[in-house]
Amino acid sequence: MEFLESTNFFVRVTVYDFEHRDRSVNLIFRLIPMVHIGEQSFYDTALEKILECDELIYEGMRRKREIRFINSLSKLGKKLGMVLQRDALNFKNGDLVLIHGDYSEDASKEEWKKVRFFEKLNEKVVIPVKRYFEVQSISRESMAKLFMKSYQEYHMAYGPRFDEPGTISNYYYAAREKIVFDIISQKIERDSGDEKTIGILYGAGHMNRISRNLIDVHGYHPSSGQFIKVFGIS
Repeated sequence: MEFLESTNFFVRVTVYDFEHRDRSVNLIFRLIPMVHIGEQSFYDTALEKILECDELIYEGMRRKREIRFINSLSKLGKKLGMVLQRDALNFKNGDLVLIHGDYSEDASKEEWKKVRFFEKLNEKVVIPVKRYFEVQSISRESMAKLFMKSYQEYHMAYGPRFDEPGTISNYYYAAREKIVFDIISQKIERDSGDEKTIGILYGAGHMNRISRNLIDVHGYHPSSGQFIKVFGIS
């Protein structure tokens, strides 16, 4: 199942609705993959899909504000004529029931303590510097190539070391996804008879594992999908 597609012409995501194989279970889950930088039209369409839901499980790591000496994402948006998710997507001004499906500040601190020293050093120093220099020469074409996956990577449930304790990948991926899995289990246990749609708004890189949880653990299957273009390449 493909949630993020990158080509020489565009980058796009697919929003999937998941229904249960047991017709007596009325609860629908809608997986809405996020890319944190894109065209405004992407976030406008994503918001439409969000507001069609009754409830929304959303990502957002709660931790003390960090002072970064390199703000590469903002520079990248200006360079490519795109906007950032944090500026372009506001779903908190309606009647939608919101469920935070990510680290609390305390949970983030505890998980961060488990990360090995050199992994932390790489995340805090090496990667920001590398991204700074990448931004100087990046284009929409080269950015799209960063999203392209090999055949092997595409079919892996987890990338290398994504669930290995002590790694930065575990901190950003597996540990956070477990929070989502627990919420999904709770919602199915309590609300399976309700006719409603629960959206899951998370980074596109998390969606394969979230979808496998719905399919393998809870008996769901994809019932429909819709493409949304993140950005075009001229």
